[in-house]
Amino acid sequence: RGLAWSMKNDFDRAIADFSEALKINPRYATAFINRGNAWKNNGNFARAIVDYTMTIEINPLAVAAYANRGVCYSLLDQSELACLDFQKACDLKRCDELKRAQEQNICQ
Repeated sequence: RGLAWSMKNDFDRAIADFSEALKINPRYATAFINRGNAWKNNGNFARAIVDYTMTIEINPLAVAAYANRGVCYSLLDQSELACLDFQKACDLKRCDELKRAQEQNICQ
């Protein structure tokens, strides 16, 4: 249901549903990344970073979590952390964010 709310841009309800899923299974990486996306779309980048970090702790190969966390760090003017995440995502074969950050002189 959380994804359905997200698709309707009702991020508060999406966050609530993903939070309920995490009460049932606190190691559900998909719920963490989706709740992180909802937080990000709601403009709460710090909360999104927490959820992306939890996703990575559960699944260190979650490339989207690195990329999305990097975007949030960038939006919070934490370029060094953003670049580290973009590089990790690129190491996992997702380089779009790193290339874009390099073009914008955020990362070298």
